[in-house]
Amino acid sequence: MFKTGDTAWGMVGLYREPSHPAFDDEDVELVKAIGAPVAAALRTHVREISPWLGQPSAPGLVIVDRNGRTLSANADAFVWLRELWPESASPCDEPCALEVFDVRSLDRGVPTPLYALASRARAVAEGRERVPARLRLRDRRGRWLVLHASAMSGPGSPGNGTVAIVIEAAKSAEIAPIIIEAYSLTPRERDVLGAIARGGSTAEIAAELFLSPHTVRDYVKTVFEKFGVSSRAELVARLYGEHYSDRLHETMIHVD
Repeated sequence: MFKTGDTAWGMVGLYREPSHPAFDDEDVELVKAIGAPVAAALRTHVREISPWLGQPSAPGLVIVDRNGRTLSANADAFVWLRELWPESASPCDEPCALEVFDVRSLDRGVPTPLYALASRARAVAEGRERVPARLRLRDRRGRWLVLHASAMSGPGSPGNGTVAIVIEAAKSAEIAPIIIEAYSLTPRERDVLGAIARGGSTAEIAAELFLSPHTVRDYVKTVFEKFGVSSRAELVARLYGEHYSDRLHETMIHVD
């Protein structure tokens, strides 16, 4: 697991073929040594704003069986899948595995995020897990997406481990906690940022957090510096606008 402080930014599973030697202490130390730099790079990547051109897509729906193979999917699902794993999203007449191309060639299958998500959904349905089957990730264009899955049951459903997975653009409120974490704010700076996002004035923030107005201004200045902005409006735009996966004004109706 790649961590900065107490926050995990990624993880890796390493395997070797049975014909190769097992990992030794030197391998373990190597992974430990690269852990912090990799975590820092992943955190920095979250802060980067990727330009996106195109129309927002509607939610996609994928139905997978217990073996991780598609039983059905709507057209929007293929749009999203092509943006996540291009080689996995070609429509096919018969059930096709939702696996990345270079994984298909392995003798032993490696679960993809979709496969793992479906597995968690089954575990939740069976009472083995309590955390909902939900995943946030970025596609190759930098858009934040949310995937959530649930096991299907009841009259008329395929059952037998069948899972429905919904893929959709993440809402700004779902992205904000990750963005805040990526900027390494202290707990008190997060409190101040939250109050700013709610539209609180300096006096209101001071009263809410039991701070002096001067101290609040110091915190606001520090938050501005960490986000690289110079005003509250710019800060809120950076937090809720520039990192938002769909264009904010795409569906707005303008009235003269």
